[in-house]
Amino acid sequence: MEAHIEFLDAANAAGLLTGSDVVVDCLDSLKFRFILEEACKTAGIPLVSAAIAGVAGHVTTIFPEDPGLKQIYGDVAVGEDGFRSPEAILGVPCLTPSFIATLQAMEVLKIILKRGKILRNTMAYVDLEEGELNLLSFQKGDP
Repeated sequence: MEAHIEFLDAANAAGLLTGSDVVVDCLDSLKFRFILEEACKTAGIPLVSAAIAGVAGHVTTIFPEDPGLKQIYGDVAVGEDGFRSPEAILGVPCLTPSFIATLQAMEVLKIILKRGKILRNTMAYVDLEEGELNLLSFQKGDP
């Protein structure tokens, strides 16, 4: 494993992913999520993506041929994020990223070991305050 101390952008994304079997997205910007997803698709690497806000979060796994993030966020303009993020507004207790990171780590293990049911075209949505875990399936072609 090699650490890279640089910001991800469209110009360096492919180089940063070289040699990776799976990529884990913990980014807090839609712009950079979409850049990372495109680089993963081009490189043929699965992406385990997650997002959190407050006591809620979601996880999904995207393979190169899958529609991907647009199933969650739609066809958003991927310009500069000009708004305060939900986590900046709601705050994030340490349990939320810990729980979501555990789900992401399990997705990585399932991909590498080729075992279990991967959250492919499915989003696991977790609300820790309400004690709910919901699986939302995406139909092929959903925006």
